[in-house]
Amino acid sequence: MPPKKGAEKEPSREKTPEITVTSTILTGEDEVEIGTDFFRYVQNPSVTYEGSYETLEDEGGTEKVLFRHGNFGRYTNTDVTCEGSWHKDVLFGSCKVQYPSGATYQGECVEGQYHGIGKYTWADGSWYQGNWFHNRFHGEGEYHDKKGQHWKGKYYNNEGPGIVPIS
Repeated sequence: MPPKKGAEKEPSREKTPEITVTSTILTGEDEVEIGTDFFRYVQNPSVTYEGSYETLEDEGGTEKVLFRHGNFGRYTNTDVTCEGSWHKDVLFGSCKVQYPSGATYQGECVEGQYHGIGKYTWADGSWYQGNWFHNRFHGEGEYHDKKGQHWKGKYYNNEGPGIVPIS
């Protein structure tokens, strides 16, 4: 995060977690509810989805495949809860991601990655808000640590050589 300078050193941050959303193959044991504009399934107590969907026939035209697609859906597994827009089973557009640790991300996603403008908050209350590029801080942004110190400036590939402390 912040540049490593004298007393201003910030402990190293772990890499922001990847969004782990897996495609789901439904079986006869899964609870499935299909409406005209929503789809709900409970694969087991820890894997659920409720939201918009799209259907696609397989090549032979004998089976229809359902996938997360549209303006809103909420997916939960043991590693993550994702809410937002979906495009063919992948978060795309405005999204909110919550991790069991208490960490959150709210902002833009592209192909299931933090990409665009967004805010990531760690469980300890520290946060980064600004530009993201493929899950990395990249571009204008600001970082607040848990002690109340604040840095602002340009980030490059998760590093902050162009940032300055402002408090």
